[in-house]
Amino acid sequence: MEYSLIIITTPFVLFLILGLAGSKFKPQLSGIIGTLGMALCTILAYLVAFQYFFQTGKTGEQWQTIIPLNFEYFVFNEYVTLCSLSIKLVLFQSVILT
Repeated sequence: MEYSLIIITTPFVLFLILGLAGSKFKPQLSGIIGTLGMALCTILAYLVAFQYFFQTGKTGEQWQTIIPLNFEYFVFNEYVTLCSLSIKLVLFQSVILT
């Protein structure tokens, strides 16, 4: 299960490498790097699925939830409030004023 974060970040890293420096590589080398990176993601995804379904996933009659990354997105206090309506109003105003 510890491979979940690698599965998520590998395509982004490949995009950065091939998108920013891909023109400096030969087309065949860029294709090989992209294909090997996506093959790595596929193999790791199969490994995580195998571990989940056949080794650690089921406890009793329930399936466990996989949480690849756990952190707080926003930390609010009594002075900072944010609701979906205020976000929609700000986006609407920015569209209208531009």
